[in-house]
Amino acid sequence: MTANPSVLRVFIIEDNEDVAVSTSLLLKFLGHGSETVSRGEAALEKALAYRPDLLLIDLALPEVDGYELANQFRSNCAFDDTPMFAFSGYADAVHRQRAMDAGFDGFMSKPFTIADLESVCRRAQTVIAETNVRVQRALAAAHATREISRRCRAALDEFWLNRCASD
Repeated sequence: MTANPSVLRVFIIEDNEDVAVSTSLLLKFLGHGSETVSRGEAALEKALAYRPDLLLIDLALPEVDGYELANQFRSNCAFDDTPMFAFSGYADAVHRQRAMDAGFDGFMSKPFTIADLESVCRRAQTVIAETNVRVQRALAAAHATREISRRCRAALDEFWLNRCASD
């Protein structure tokens, strides 16, 4: 994730070059960075190298479609908490439900507006903030557990030393 949580690194998987470029430009206008890839086969490897905060995946890709890509990303632990949004011209209820079933966090219809894209970015920032809070809580709990373990070990060592001294 980015050092500044208000700036997102967005990975766009879109085979239509005009859509990919215009989406990237809109993200830049909104203050975010982006990387694009046009083929699903290369998406996972390139995303692992880019380490995005948000995935935007076209559903109608050649060879490996967006639904399969969603499965690939969700089965990779590097993307467990990465918000993933489908975007497609197929915006009927069936495609939307299929996208949610595939593991997407949301759906954006094409053509979309800058307000739609900004809304997706805000949702991603919310997910990132919530994830960061969970991580901080887990770290605090782990620290507390280590401290309790250290105290128990010290008390047990003291018990055995006292017992051995009294024998």
